[in-house]
Amino acid sequence: MKTLLILVAFLIFLSPVEAAIIEVCSTCSQTTVQGGINLASNGDEVRITDSREYNETVIVNRSVNLSSNAYPVSNHHPTQRRH
Repeated sequence: MKTLLILVAFLIFLSPVEAAIIEVCSTCSQTTVQGGINLASNGDEVRITDSREYNETVIVNRSVNLSSNAYPVSNHHPTQRRH
């Protein structure tokens, strides 16, 4: 019985965890991309849901997916110019 309980506990621990989706928009609880990243955990998605341009410098210090419903998210280096 003890072995069965240990096995069940181990399987529960290994079950896949669904990533959270943190929405960023002018009317969302997170209104900046950095705020969404700060709230996210590794593996979560930070999704920009409005068509507004977010002109901010962000620090990504965890493994997150950054996406947008309106426009592709670019990976521009801060010193590159956008045309």
